[in-house]
Amino acid sequence: MLCTSLKSICDDLRKEVLESESPSLERCTDIMDSLAKEKVSFSQLETTGSGKFLKRAIRSIKRHNRTSSDNWSPFLQTAKKTRQKWKDTVAIEGTEKRRNEKQALVDQIDADGEHFPKSVTEYKNRLMEQKKEV
Repeated sequence: MLCTSLKSICDDLRKEVLESESPSLERCTDIMDSLAKEKVSFSQLETTGSGKFLKRAIRSIKRHNRTSSDNWSPFLQTAKKTRQKWKDTVAIEGTEKRRNEKQALVDQIDADGEHFPKSVTEYKNRLMEQKKEV
């Protein structure tokens, strides 16, 4: 449910900023405020592509701001804060995801019985059992 609302908000932002020749400051600010309030996870950002839309919207508004008489700085500040918050979320959750994958790999290796001996004695005993030279 949250993923669909995030997608719909990003679609509104895309229509207003990227597909419109002259975006409305009030409408864009409202959309950005609703995006800033959303709690977003790594998987939601990955499936919806919202981060990419936000980055393109920021670039587009920066270009539009050069020729516009409106003051777009509050919108840009909110957008940059939101983008940084999303980047931090991805960094934290991505690190946890990689750590969990690595731990799962180590657990699988241990479950298969392939592990390094914990002591020299254990190593020598294993070599003797396998009838290898010491």
